[in-house]
Amino acid sequence: GEKAIMEHNVDRLVSFGIDDFWFSINYLANQIKEYFGNGISKNINIEYINENKPLGTIGAARKIKHFK
Repeated sequence: GEKAIMEHNVDRLVSFGIDDFWFSINYLANQIKEYFGNGISKNINIEYINENKPLGTIGAARKIKHFK
């Protein structure tokens, strides 16, 4: 379609009131950052976690310093 699959997922979560996101990125990291930016265009906050090596399903969450 016209939107990336990740954007469909974000839009769905936003419809439920979620407005803070952390994206764990490695492959195509620059393209993902360029596409979503900081989230201001969707009135949300997006932060990025760079995985230099795969950390597993929940491993990237350990890198979030200010996890609420």
